[in-house]
Amino acid sequence: MSINTQFEEILKTVNPLWQPLKEADIWKNPVNIENIQDLVSDISGELVALYQQHKIYGVWSLDTVFVDKLGRYHLIPNFGISDVKTPNQTAIYPDYAAFELMTDDAAWQINQQTDVYGLGMLIRTLILKTPPQSAIDRLLQDQPRLSQFKEVGINRQTLRVIDMATGIEQANRLDTFAEFADLLGVEVEETVKVKSTNVAAVSGATIATGAAIAGATIATGTNTSENTENSIADTAGIENSLPKVDVSEPTVSEKDFYHGIETKQLNDDKKIC
Repeated sequence: MSINTQFEEILKTVNPLWQPLKEADIWKNPVNIENIQDLVSDISGELVALYQQHKIYGVWSLDTVFVDKLGRYHLIPNFGISDVKTPNQTAIYPDYAAFELMTDDAAWQINQQTDVYGLGMLIRTLILKTPPQSAIDRLLQDQPRLSQFKEVGINRQTLRVIDMATGIEQANRLDTFAEFADLLGVEVEETVKVKSTNVAAVSGATIATGAAIAGATIATGTNTSENTENSIADTAGIENSLPKVDVSEPTVSEKDFYHGIETKQLNDDKKIC
């Protein structure tokens, strides 16, 4: 059974009343900081539960984060990816995936930073309404910094935080989900009471997200999100109304910016708004 087929079976476990983000208002309309904070807050409990079990979410996309009728956001229930690398490591949604999900190199570890990257790329996509650039492509020619975009309706400090979350090199990326959430103005409980979730390693391991697919083995396959991502920019003529880009480079790195004097000021002000 191909990776596409197996992951489609996993998606069938999602509540049919939930909408994937690609069908929700947050994708169709401009995004503000409150939308971002609501998203991060709603999924925080699920993510913290995964991290306590040495797992990550790892399948970020417009197809794999959902909103219910009350406007609350959700991840795929009872789903997680092991933070242990596997041979022939691959990513199900490579456009949103950190580089460590695409390499066997042990120096690139799978951890919370992997989800920080994926969530950051998802938020960037929701803001710009354009497809993300994969980490592999970014190694050849990087994408513009989000903080260089004007007229996106979100303050520059918040955009810089998202830039820090989406750094290709792990040394230049925010370290934890809680740190990312805090800089976005969201408080996160770093420990929660959890039930054990099933694990789905991206390559060479076993999917076990329900009785119908328990024991099935994932193999390296094609990109589930290919058709979805190819059609993203077609929505509502968005490609014709992209924000202008300020190509000037910041004088200090984003990580140094927030972990120096500016961090104290940011904390004194309580939250980014």
